[in-house]
Amino acid sequence: MNRIILRKRLRRRYQPKVSRRFSKRLVLITCAVLAGLIFISSGVALFAFYQFYSRGYIPIEELIEIRSAELTRVYDRSGDTELGVLANPNALLSNPIPLSRVSDHMIAATISTEDNTFWDNPGVSYVGILRAGFRNYILGEQAPGGTTITQQLVKNVYICKPLSPDDPCTAARTLDRKLREIVYAIELEGDYEKEQILTWYLNQISYASRYIGVEAASTGYFAKPAKDLTLAESAILASIPSSPTLYHPRSNCVTDENMQCNYDLRGRTILDDDSPLKRIQELNLDLMVEHGWINSREADIAKREVIYIYKESRSKDQPLVSFVDNLVEPRLVRMCERDELPMLEGFDDCTSSVHSAGWRVETTLDYHATQKGFQIVNEMIAQGLKENCECYNAALVTIEPETGQVLVYTPNREPSNNVDPRVAGDIDQLIEINLSDLEPHLNGPFTPDRATPVSKMEAEAARNDLPTKIEVGLIGSCTNSSYEDISRAASIAKQAVDKG
Repeated sequence: MNRIILRKRLRRRYQPKVSRRFSKRLVLITCAVLAGLIFISSGVALFAFYQFYSRGYIPIEELIEIRSAELTRVYDRSGDTELGVLANPNALLSNPIPLSRVSDHMIAATISTEDNTFWDNPGVSYVGILRAGFRNYILGEQAPGGTTITQQLVKNVYICKPLSPDDPCTAARTLDRKLREIVYAIELEGDYEKEQILTWYLNQISYASRYIGVEAASTGYFAKPAKDLTLAESAILASIPSSPTLYHPRSNCVTDENMQCNYDLRGRTILDDDSPLKRIQELNLDLMVEHGWINSREADIAKREVIYIYKESRSKDQPLVSFVDNLVEPRLVRMCERDELPMLEGFDDCTSSVHSAGWRVETTLDYHATQKGFQIVNEMIAQGLKENCECYNAALVTIEPETGQVLVYTPNREPSNNVDPRVAGDIDQLIEINLSDLEPHLNGPFTPDRATPVSKMEAEAARNDLPTKIEVGLIGSCTNSSYEDISRAASIAKQAVDKG
């Protein structure tokens, strides 16, 4: 026998044998150790990831205390008459309308439309997130979805700038923002009951047209409190947040030959049956049937209901809201941006800081003179109408020549009258005018080589035996003067401005 073959056989015979069972156990132990290490590493990574994205989160109640829920109030030059307040969304969080004062139809429509698993999910919908993530990041589509009511509240309170009701939150849809939104939602669900989260959501969401919260939207569009909303009206409001511009109720009305909303004498228009808002309302009613909130008969009745939408109105108690919104608020924000006013702790933009500061702001406006301005404008229009003048509206602003202070601001004949389109009380006739730019052109000494409209008018007033001190803007007025004097001064002011 070959010696080499013999050696191999002897080597096999006396070589120690390893049990197959032991080999399997060794493999299993090795795999288990590796799996454990991977699990521990993943846990540590997940914990670090969660800690990273939860940094900066604090409960909403603590956030309100930091940001302040105070209202900045604006007064006239005497300090006695309040002209208005600056909106503060934090005030809606600190003192929200409770669910007991919101129609059950509105609650059901909101949950069905926005997040039908709201009462059961942990603040996030993992299936929805995976679906939306696949469509957005794998297929490259701009697909919505996967966002719960809790996440939307997080976005509105923690991520977006809350003071742009006409321009709802448009925070960039980045992966980083989405991850922070998810983690904050989980934290929020751990701190508060579902009822509290839904209450805050309904009080904080924008329904377009400067309406923040369901109570403001219900009052503004339907002239009724939120507890009285019908099923049809609730489906309308619940549709708006998804696309406030497209589904703005006053952009989906029955129109006249001039493509303007056709309002009746009560200031109401009707929702157009062929409008995008009507179509989405009916789709959401069908969705409520599918989700079990209502039956098909209730949906059919709601679809046939005529929806009356009221024209936007200004309160008769706040006729000077235009002065506050268009002159005072922008000036305060600019002063903050120039470090002339402090930015509050906890804020990163001047607009939010100014609205939440709780300041008492005294302006240069003379409230009583402004009320007289409204009276003068209406008297002049009435006189013109008697003389067959097609003049239905006017605006008046007066400036103190020596200081440039705005004393009278009458933006419209009657700000509370928005039924008559010839008056259009909801439109500020002076909004296009930058008074700070106007002042240098109007003011200045009267010299032969430099004559401004104001100095011309002062000289003309002296020649015409009018009061020597004239407060002038687009239409002039005189202090301590009669209606005839003011009319003459207004005429002179117009001529001076036309010539100057």
